[in-house]
Amino acid sequence: MLSPCRRHRRRLAAGAVVTAATLASTAAPAPARADGFAEAVLGLAVPLADDDYADAFDPSFKLGGRFGGGAGAIGFEAGVDYTLGNLEGDDSFGNLEASASRIRLLAGARYRTGVGARATGFFRAGLGADIATFALSGDLLGLPVDSSETDVGLAVELGAGLVVRSGNLLFGGQVALPMGFHADDDDPADPDDADFEYTSVELDLLLTLGTAF
Repeated sequence: MLSPCRRHRRRLAAGAVVTAATLASTAAPAPARADGFAEAVLGLAVPLADDDYADAFDPSFKLGGRFGGGAGAIGFEAGVDYTLGNLEGDDSFGNLEASASRIRLLAGARYRTGVGARATGFFRAGLGADIATFALSGDLLGLPVDSSETDVGLAVELGAGLVVRSGNLLFGGQVALPMGFHADDDDPADPDDADFEYTSVELDLLLTLGTAF
């Protein structure tokens, strides 16, 4: 038969074990939950610089898609967007019709922070390829013309936005500063060679619709 003193020591030891287990379970960090997203963006690209680029284009239609995720506030992001160039003024030269477009492939990071109960603000940065195409079609002095040239430059982009979550649905808006750097100068000896030596800076005003998973 245990003495009262020994029974008291056993109760203290059992209590210490329970307390230690409780502290260990509460101190252990909860596993991080990945928070992925996929979104579509739609809006306008407004040319800002350089002067030649801004003079050549009016605000243009832009459409894109992005996806990403991450366990913490900073996660990865990748995306693609398409801009249909709206040439300033008359885009025809006699009987020649001019057109321009651009595809951008980007990969980078997105920092997210909660704003209220359901909204999330974010800052994003990306780096990738700026694929610009210029085309002429029609006839010149009675001869048919159908020419196009594509140049791949460096794409850099900074942006910010705000989305509101309803279930798994995300909707909101964002702004961005996409920059493109091209260094392919015109070759006078090649009549089909276009001048792609320019730097472009735009202001994107975009609506966002996406899903979280």
